[in-house]
Amino acid sequence: MIEILVVDAQGLMLEGLRTILELEPDFRVVGTAKTPKEALQRCEALAPQVVVMDIPDPCTEQVDAIKAMKERHVGIVVVALSCHNTNNCVLGTLSAGADSFLLKDSPSEDLVRAVRVGLMGGVSLSPPVARRVVDQLRCLSETGALPMKGDTPLEISLTEREIDVLRLVAQGLSNREIGEALYITEGTVKNHVSSVCRKLGARDRTQIAVWAWKHAIMHKGCLG
Repeated sequence: MIEILVVDAQGLMLEGLRTILELEPDFRVVGTAKTPKEALQRCEALAPQVVVMDIPDPCTEQVDAIKAMKERHVGIVVVALSCHNTNNCVLGTLSAGADSFLLKDSPSEDLVRAVRVGLMGGVSLSPPVARRVVDQLRCLSETGALPMKGDTPLEISLTEREIDVLRLVAQGLSNREIGEALYITEGTVKNHVSSVCRKLGARDRTQIAVWAWKHAIMHKGCLG
């Protein structure tokens, strides 16, 4: 059974989310909370595997709560839900450690998928949010803030060529464009992308881009 904590300031939203989630036979909502402080207390008491959290704008308290959850509860998955597709909400929440970010007009099956994907180590983003992340990655690339050779976390062993490919994928280039930039064949690029996906536990190019962003944002960037 997948145990879930739901966090939202509005009672109707809490009940609606509970209903959606508990339609899944292996989902169980073990508790609800209306504030980030209450959510942290519920996490301590209930030890949920997943937290589904509303992200308002501004979201300072929610961002701090997500950081605390990630520090105190190893392996906990945070799925962010928001009406706001802004840099402050999206980038702040993801940099705090949220595993997914969905807009509240997403279909209910996207929420269910985000919970399952998160438990498998994946990332789920609503399409407009993914677009914002990719645009931000381009900005980071232009400022030189994307990871350079040798700058990847120690637990991830990428070759120099894989890092080259990672940076170009994060800029939104196609396999053909990457091949032309690196003077290698498109087939070789595909092999490198597959290898990077495997090493990062990513399902697709968007998840690669998210990983690059989350490991570059602490250098310098374009938050605004």
